[in-house]
Amino acid sequence: MEVRSYTDPDAFWAIAGPVADAEPVLHSVLASVTDSVRRDPEAYPSRAFYAVLRAGFPPFLALHTPPYPFHLPAGDPEAASALADFVHAGSAAPGGVGGALDSAVAFADRWCALTGRTQRVAMRLGLYDLPGAPRLQRPVPGTARQATLPDEPLVAEWLTAFRAELDLGEPGAAGSRLAVEDGRVLFWCDPEPVAMALVSVPSGGVARVGYVYTPPGHRGRGYASAVTARISEEQRARGLHCMLYTDLANPTSNGIYAAIGYRRLGETVELAFCG
Repeated sequence: MEVRSYTDPDAFWAIAGPVADAEPVLHSVLASVTDSVRRDPEAYPSRAFYAVLRAGFPPFLALHTPPYPFHLPAGDPEAASALADFVHAGSAAPGGVGGALDSAVAFADRWCALTGRTQRVAMRLGLYDLPGAPRLQRPVPGTARQATLPDEPLVAEWLTAFRAELDLGEPGAAGSRLAVEDGRVLFWCDPEPVAMALVSVPSGGVARVGYVYTPPGHRGRGYASAVTARISEEQRARGLHCMLYTDLANPTSNGIYAAIGYRRLGETVELAFCG
């Protein structure tokens, strides 16, 4: 088993691209982060990509963009454990690991055995996709509007607020700008913006919906449902398959997505290292 590390996203994608295209739902986060770095190296200035190579198996891929945890998209505990050995032999000091449940646990167990640290579950995430047309249970006042460049400060503010509520840390410096420039941010307006949703750069025919956010003063009126349904509808009209992650500890968001028509495919986990 051979582990390779990369800082050049193009070199990494030469190996990772066929794997991500074969399983685009699992590799959506890795694909969108790699795309961001290919377009703007400062989007994640501190980064490392990894591929674990083994005869007879597709490459096992991983991503680390400090201060965020390691991201292991696919399930392969043996490769994840080998990756932990490789990382430990270097200078990286991850604060945690997330992704496919068995891989994240295997990496964390091996890392803690090597370092003497402990681990705790920071978050459990449900993986969902949208098999049919999105639906709304009731009419919601307002209209959808694509965010434009003058909206970028508000988008950045809401991205920061979203991440703060989930204790996810600061967003990448270039994230809001790239998303707005690409036309990947949708507001729900009544008449001013009252909710927001983003969609990832498509990869392998899959678009990942995320950062669905309603400021506290506008919650409980269906705005999050409306903007999620509309941005999902727009992606489907482009021939893309929609997916998203949701915090399994949040019954409100889980209920919203289920009512729109999203179905749960599986579970991922984020483990934090302590001590």
